[in-house]
Amino acid sequence: MANIESAREHIEKQIENIDSPVGQVGAICLAWLEYAPETAAPLLMAEGKTLGGALEAMREYANKNRGAKNSILIGPLQAMEQILKYYAHEDPIGVVEGGFAYFCMQQEAAKFRPANTQPAADLPPVAPPAPASAPAAKPKKAVTLNLEDLGL
Repeated sequence: MANIESAREHIEKQIENIDSPVGQVGAICLAWLEYAPETAAPLLMAEGKTLGGALEAMREYANKNRGAKNSILIGPLQAMEQILKYYAHEDPIGVVEGGFAYFCMQQEAAKFRPANTQPAADLPPVAPPAPASAPAAKPKKAVTLNLEDLGL
């Protein structure tokens, strides 16, 4: 457990700003540490390995594999793979495709909740259904939108 905490501290010390490219690499490394602590901790603590080095490895991969003459971009799955590869994981693609990408997606999704929603405990109680002999209530007017209506 101490090794895992040491690895967490080692990564967190390298992150000056979470919104920077190095910070985002660090966020992936921290997620990896949470996803597979026994595997990730020793690899993250390897001598000479830094978040900046992982970022540079991603840049080299992007430069080598760029599609257009002036574009330098890799997707999130390739970024994860390159980070694990930089830290000398034996099967980076297997880890990413085997659940790590999904784990990261779940972590990010948990940070957000649709607007105007409340946890179930905060919702008012549901009114009991009206008796069958009661007059039928007029249907409420509703607005129906889809993402295309919003330009999304």
